[in-house]
Amino acid sequence: MKKRVLAILLATAMCFCAMPAARAAKSGPKKIQVYTPVMTDNKMAVLKANISFYKGERIKNVYFYYKKANAKKYTKVKSNPKSLGRYMKQVTGLSYNTEYVYYVKVTTNKKTYKSKKLKFTTPKRRVWSATDPIFDTVEEKYAYLFGGTTTPKTYKLGNPPPGYYLDKEARKHVISVTVPVWRIKNKKYISDTWTFKINRKLANNVKAIFSEIYDLRFPIADITTYKFRAIGGPGLAGSRSISKHSFGCAIDINRRVNGYYIGYDGRDKTSPYCLTDEVVDVFKKYGWVWDGDAPKYVDTMHFQYLNDITVTP
Repeated sequence: MKKRVLAILLATAMCFCAMPAARAAKSGPKKIQVYTPVMTDNKMAVLKANISFYKGERIKNVYFYYKKANAKKYTKVKSNPKSLGRYMKQVTGLSYNTEYVYYVKVTTNKKTYKSKKLKFTTPKRRVWSATDPIFDTVEEKYAYLFGGTTTPKTYKLGNPPPGYYLDKEARKHVISVTVPVWRIKNKKYISDTWTFKINRKLANNVKAIFSEIYDLRFPIADITTYKFRAIGGPGLAGSRSISKHSFGCAIDINRRVNGYYIGYDGRDKTSPYCLTDEVVDVFKKYGWVWDGDAPKYVDTMHFQYLNDITVTP
């Protein structure tokens, strides 16, 4: 009996010895990969990286390094916080039609890692015409304004399209334009000009719009364009949706007369400052939409280039 018990114990011990050792927990990066940048403008690019680690390793900081392909020294820039599932950073002041190389460096609580290097070439210098922004689809408009294959949607603060993470990034896409306008002073129409900020890709488009509005002798009391903010208005308090004004692609005209209404148009249409059908048609001719056509949130002062409106931006 004792011999039999000893034999069983010996066989059991041998089985345990023969079992493979437990696999060690994986460590290090799952992925550190850079992508072809989104070219948001002639001299701007959004560097992008997809970074993830196994459990136990936490990302402390992420830096992008970029330079001209034939240069010796890299420029170092810190990434924005993770957005759209990736780390991104807009860089400006690039040269036209030039090859660049970049990579990302990640420091964790354990180690520092580098990605492979990736080359990209900036586009040739270009000036956008009045008709360049006119497209048949919303998707084409988003691709034109933001670059790449940006998905048409209402973006949220903290999760913007590439190159528009904060005001300091977004304002690099806008320039000042001056347009002719008519004002009313002492019941007389006076020719004047108005200067405001608009997305640089829409500058000549907007100049053409206001040139035609001027020919209509429609008077202007006020114009509101670029401002980085969330959408606002009755019923929209606390919203984190980014206003189209933040992208420099929205214009409010004569807001004291052309108001914001829910479910109806309550304007005083006898006022000379009330937007006319002719003015609305000029904007539509150049690819813009009027929020006075919205079914519920009727913002009659508001025009925008990106026509995916479900709420008033």
